[in-house]
Amino acid sequence: MRAGMDIRILESKEKIAEAFFKLLEKFSFEEITISEITGLAQVSRNTYYRHFRNKLSILEFLSDELIEDYFFEVQQLREKDLEHVLALYFSFWLRHKSFVRVLEKQRLQGLLLDRLRQKLPDFMKSSSLPWHEKNGGKRELIHQLMIGGAWNIFTYHLENKKAIHPELLSQELIREMKDTLEKDAQRLFGADL
Repeated sequence: MRAGMDIRILESKEKIAEAFFKLLEKFSFEEITISEITGLAQVSRNTYYRHFRNKLSILEFLSDELIEDYFFEVQQLREKDLEHVLALYFSFWLRHKSFVRVLEKQRLQGLLLDRLRQKLPDFMKSSSLPWHEKNGGKRELIHQLMIGGAWNIFTYHLENKKAIHPELLSQELIREMKDTLEKDAQRLFGADL
């Protein structure tokens, strides 16, 4: 549960969000009405508007909940090297692929990635990951590249129905990055890595 949020408020928001997502699985985002959402959730319009501005804010809420769950799982990792974090990233989103696929079908998957990108700097400040140093944001561009790159790899494998286990995918990615950087360091950067 989100820190500081009343349990009744959270339950009410989750009811609305679940109803909306059920509708989103069957109908287009544009077709779904507030009345349909409140009817399925069995809440009043006042309750709906007390918690959400519009349908997009429901997706932001659902995305934020997932992202917070992901960040929590990262903090719980025993081995916090890049290989294990990437494996967790791929396995986490694979567990939630139905959410990702619905967003993709609705052409709204960019919303999830934007929310992840927006929340990353705050997570980095409190993270115990070794590459999330308190260095004045000097690595923020690399972090953003990693988030976007890992997301693209995940969705590529999801779209192509590649059955690569998340741990093997992580190992393969790191091996390819290392090989490429070692082979091309002189040509790309004018120095050995």
